[in-house]
Amino acid sequence: MSQEKSYLKKIIDKLLKFNPHLVFVENTINIVALEYLQSKGVTVVSKLKPKVVDNIKRVTKMRKKIEKLYYISKLLPDQVVGTCKRIYFQRFEHETERKTIMFLEDE
Repeated sequence: MSQEKSYLKKIIDKLLKFNPHLVFVENTINIVALEYLQSKGVTVVSKLKPKVVDNIKRVTKMRKKIEKLYYISKLLPDQVVGTCKRIYFQRFEHETERKTIMFLEDE
């Protein structure tokens, strides 16, 4: 188990070289990876639909999404790092239903 944690941290350290504030994940994320990213001050948004990730990629002008984290050392920052002018959250409530939606504004 500690070998797995060590390996995950090593891979995530490569991701952290890009200095992300926010990481978007299509599926679930390993709890060790999530806690490690959070300990480094990185917010993780997970369980996103592929179409949503593609829209984020388009809005932030990210050229390529990371398909497999262990390929990260082969990528350049300008390929996988996107930017946006503003990120904000808005809560919507309707009767008993509540939803918080994240908005990304283009530069």
